Amino acid sequence: ATFAEALPSKVLALSLKFNLHRSMDELAPNEVIEANRNLKSVLEAVRSTSEQRPITFPATELKATAEIRSLPKNKKVIHFIRHGVGSHNEWARNWAESGREGNAYSHPECPIDAKLTEKGIEQAKSLSPKLAEFYLNTANDTNLVFVSPMRRAIETALNATRGTNVRYVSNEDLHEKGGLHKCDKRLSKCELAQQYPQVDFSGIVSSDDPFWGDGTVRESSPDVLKRAYRFMHFVKTLEERQLTVVSHSSLLLHLFNGVLECQEKRLKRWFHTGELRSVVVAF
Repeated sequence: ATFAEALPSKVLALSLKFNLHRSMDELAPNEVIEANRNLKSVLEAVRSTSEQRPITFPATELKATAEIRSLPKNKKVIHFIRHGVGSHNEWARNWAESGREGNAYSHPECPIDAKLTEKGIEQAKSLSPKLAEFYLNTANDTNLVFVSPMRRAIETALNATRGTNVRYVSNEDLHEKGGLHKCDKRLSKCELAQQYPQVDFSGIVSSDDPFWGDGTVRESSPDVLKRAYRFMHFVKTLEERQLTVVSHSSLLLHLFNGVLECQEKRLKRWFHTGELRSVVVAF
């Protein structure tokens, strides 16, 4: 089925509205604005690309650890994580609470390639026991973690999946929606490799951020959808039956609403900082 057949525009619009409703009052004012903007752009992108990309990845919420041991061959368990609170989140919250106007994220003083705050580090560490439980006594020899090449995501991965048998691989397709926002401009590949030697950056082709451009235009939602779709097709080729993915709110919103065919509506909701969402994906 195509996107158009599987998700008629009216149904999708209602679904996206539902996605935000439950958690709206838990978001900072700046995140409410960003969430609404992203929901609208995802809907428009799904409509405009409906003929090019079929939905091929049905997804259901992982109910119990025991499911991992009895997965059929065509399914994988993926633990999706949004990074913890970053310095840019605190910056934007303070911006909104002080009544300042304009886009906080594009202001010259907004942190570039923001790192985690102390709260963000604690959020990431709090996920470690749950992830360890998932991986305990499973067939994986190595816990494979794919992570966005942005510092807040990398630091979340390192704190949430600690252990001697973890392999961290950076993947550019997991980059947050790029352009315009200073916080979403990553450091150079060389700088990242120096700061985070635990992470494999060999798959990162571009030295500098390929989505930044001249810094005046935000990356389009159709392009973010293409990246999310490409990443899931890559995951399909892997032998691993269980893996962890650490990324960002907008990328994950696109992936869960435009690439995965989610059986439970709650899976389509906006990710909170430090949130872990474990799903069984059929390929």
